[in-house]
Formats: sequence, C-alpha cells, structure tokens
Amino acid sequence: MKRMMALAGVFLLLSAPAMAQNMTPRGWDGLDDAKVQGLVGERYDGYVAPVREDVPQDMLPSIESINNERLERYEAIAERNRLELQAVQGLAGEKLIEMTPEGQYVMPQEGQWVRKNNNSHP
Repeated sequence: MKRMMALAGVFLLLSAPAMAQNMTPRGWDGLDDAKVQGLVGERYDGYVAPVREDVPQDMLPSIESINNERLERYEAIAERNRLELQAVQGLAGEKLIEMTPEGQYVMPQEGQWVRKNNNSHP
C-alpha cells in the first residue's frame, strides 16, 4: 500500500506536462540540450549526472541545483507518505529513465551509462 502511495506521489510529480517545471530549476533551460548532446543523463536514483568527464565546468552548478531541487521534492513525498527517501528516489529514477527519449544516456542500477534503446533494457 505504501509503495502504491509513493508511486502515485512520484507519478504526480513526474506527470508529462509538469516534468520540465518540476525537474528543471528556474533559470537553466539547458538540461534537455545537455541530454541530447550526451553530456548529462538520468540515473536510477532519480538524479542527473554528467555522462562524460569533459562536461563543461560551468554546467556543474546547474546539475547540482537540479539535484538539490529534486531532493527537496523527494523528501517531501517521503515525509508525506511515511516512506524511506531511498524508495521515493528509486521510483522517481525508474519513471525518469522510462520517460527518457531513445538515444539519450541513462544509468540503470548496474551503474554504467548506456544509450537508451526502446527495443531493449533500459
């Protein structure tokens, strides 16, 4: 039952129309571009991270800001539903990876960056 409540909370958090507003901090519209360029990807734990070591240094504060805002949202969902933070992060990560377009990078639980291919996992 708790998992269902958390899933509902994460689903509302990640609904398609609200995705950009909820997961991209105000002032940085470059997340989608960075993903398309293969610089940044979605992780299994609900956060974004640089895919390569040569990510421009000026992008790192924006990545950190996105992750801080996501953490605040995950903590609120966990508290509201009396769930472990890690469970909410995992559900969000699953949903974000599922929503990632084909060809962009994702990091499943195995811990290696892969280009998403909708014909196979992930």
